[in-house]
Amino acid sequence: MLYQMILKSKKLVMLAIILIAGSVSLAETDPVSIIVSGESHGMIEGCECVIEPGGGLARRATVIEQMRKKGPVLLLDAGGFSAGDMYDSYTEGRKSDSVRTSVMIKGMGLLQHDAVALGDDDLQYDVTWLKKQISDASLPVISANCFNLKNQHLVKPYLFVKKGSVVFGITALTSDERLLEIDRSIDLRDPLEALKKVLPELKKKSDIQIVISHCGEELSEQIAVEFPDIDLVVNGHRKKSSEPLHMSGKTPVMQFGFQGKSVSVAHATVEKRGLRVLSSSWIHLDPSVPEDSAMLGKLHYVLPPRNDVYDLYIMSQCPYGLEALSAFMAFQSSFPAIQFNIRFIGSVENDGKLKSLHGESEVNEEMLWLGVKRLFPRKWSEFLSVRSQSSSLTSSVFSDLGMDLNKIETWVRTNGYKELAGHYQRSIRLNIHASPTLYINTIPYEEAVSKVRLARIACGNNEKISAFCDSLPECVEDRDCKKAKKLGKCVTDTCVFIDAVQFPFTALVNDSLEEQLHLSIIKTTEELFPGAEITIESVHSGKGKELLKKWKNPPVPFYKFGNDVRHAYNFKAIEQGVIPFEDGFSFKNSVMKYNYFPGRNAANGEVLVLVDPFFQEIETIISSLNSMEHKKNIKVKPIIFYDPSTVTPGTIEMFRQDEAFRWLFLAGSSNEMFTSYLLQYSKSPGNSMWPQNVKAAGMDPDTISAMMQRDRTRVLQNHFTYLAELGLDNPLYILKNNRVLTAVKSRDELVKILNEKLKIK
Repeated sequence: MLYQMILKSKKLVMLAIILIAGSVSLAETDPVSIIVSGESHGMIEGCECVIEPGGGLARRATVIEQMRKKGPVLLLDAGGFSAGDMYDSYTEGRKSDSVRTSVMIKGMGLLQHDAVALGDDDLQYDVTWLKKQISDASLPVISANCFNLKNQHLVKPYLFVKKGSVVFGITALTSDERLLEIDRSIDLRDPLEALKKVLPELKKKSDIQIVISHCGEELSEQIAVEFPDIDLVVNGHRKKSSEPLHMSGKTPVMQFGFQGKSVSVAHATVEKRGLRVLSSSWIHLDPSVPEDSAMLGKLHYVLPPRNDVYDLYIMSQCPYGLEALSAFMAFQSSFPAIQFNIRFIGSVENDGKLKSLHGESEVNEEMLWLGVKRLFPRKWSEFLSVRSQSSSLTSSVFSDLGMDLNKIETWVRTNGYKELAGHYQRSIRLNIHASPTLYINTIPYEEAVSKVRLARIACGNNEKISAFCDSLPECVEDRDCKKAKKLGKCVTDTCVFIDAVQFPFTALVNDSLEEQLHLSIIKTTEELFPGAEITIESVHSGKGKELLKKWKNPPVPFYKFGNDVRHAYNFKAIEQGVIPFEDGFSFKNSVMKYNYFPGRNAANGEVLVLVDPFFQEIETIISSLNSMEHKKNIKVKPIIFYDPSTVTPGTIEMFRQDEAFRWLFLAGSSNEMFTSYLLQYSKSPGNSMWPQNVKAAGMDPDTISAMMQRDRTRVLQNHFTYLAELGLDNPLYILKNNRVLTAVKSRDELVKILNEKLKIK
């Protein structure tokens, strides 16, 4: 998007102060490119994942060097560079994560950053160690609200950078949410109060003021509104927007690209009235971007042996949570080297009150537990083991273990709320509500928590981790017994194998789509039928085209079982979901999800957004679609979920279908009228305001009512048949070219797909 407006107005008095202070005149300068990264989380190398591969310091170095050859570059990072904890998909324990963090800091130093924010996730390490890594790499890390216990700034609160004739004053703020455990010698203070204290100094000594806010988009936008003299806010920590730069009031807010897979860039000039942004964009560091060989040569490192990290989320008075805790502590007793955390599930209300499922007593209980962890760390594991198996109150457990209850309660009064609020905020951020929930290396563990099952995982990753591995049974359940072309059964802790029934299984897929729906079906088929001879054919291959023609263009992915699957051991597991097809079986349409419809007439360039009119994000979805440059290329249709002939009057689905009829009728009457109606609807979504919305769109509500009396059943029945052919069961989809269907989770993902994947800006 091109911004031709001047984004800031400085008062003449302020200009005079700057000139008197000796700063260079703010005559128009040559453009400067502002490059922003953030939330890299130890991703030294690029991700080789199927979805959104790329990233890495070497690719970032290539892009930055290319930009520097074109003109001045201001290189900023929004923090979160450290490996480990909840946002790191590749964590393998503290030793491994600290090596990755050290190398990441070194690499960022080689990139010659102008300023780097200190993120809360960067404070999970000992600050003495962290500051040494930063110093050795000459990395300019700053934070205005991060102090040590001696009331001293942990790092510089701000710095000044000169580009050409312009002085940039840059400060940074660190989130004080405490979603993770940070060094206890750190005092994180209120970010806004800290900003108020440093901002006058920045204004006095610089031409342009920039705040790097590692505090999340909500607070970053608040900063932009409450401090309108700031020229640019850089957001880190958390975001909702998918654009590289958006406006909050009159202030531009730049974004980060998660895991270093992209950087945002703004091209700007400095004028008498401030910073003028000419353009902004993402630069995606996908595999097509070459890696800088010099950077690669300087980043050699060797990771120590893997040590898994276990995060068990529970409610302290939940019997299922305590049962899981008991099993987990039995596992931990045989694997004392593992890194584990016990975390609590709850919520923080708008008034700041902590709330847990089992009431105030559970909140108080969990504060006491945290007091044990802080004051008696050597007894923490023993306390968890005893408490998980005891029906007595925690206070009696303290007595049995020789811990001073008064000392713990004193700690709770001072620190309990803050510590537990961090736990609850973390569970909310990860959308964890079930007790127990176990994460291993930040990946959800889907099985029941048991000592043997967890031991099998730990021993599989590192058989030397515990002597218990030598006594581990070969199997616990039949599914533990796996061998190619064999069917395994677990008999008295030992696997017994017999030959599996063999049969062909063909999957016809569109491999050009990022959403590879067939992968989970293939995995399940391999697990249920080890004798399946699996073949995957692309609809674009010669064989795939033959199958498409032979099978009369079925929706894809399409699967065909050979007839001998009837004799396979697990055939009963799928029998109700398949129907005869040729000389075998295929899945019923009702149990499948499709994302490609080769039998539909192609409509090249057509983009259809299918959305539930009552979807929770409908307001922002409609406004976002309306603001897009090529909005005329995008059509909108409503989603309904039930056959109109079966819907009970007065239910939510009936109201949904009433609204769907209005959308369909107006779209068929006039595209302009429908667009106008949607904009009105976005201001007051739901069923009750429709007459006013129809009037605002230029049509008589009585006319709509009359049409509903006459045509509602026919129109909705035809529309339901149309939706059923697509197999929709979610509230938001994109249908491209009338053939490619993509399920979408949120407004942000919708905008991202439309902007990036469909090349519509």
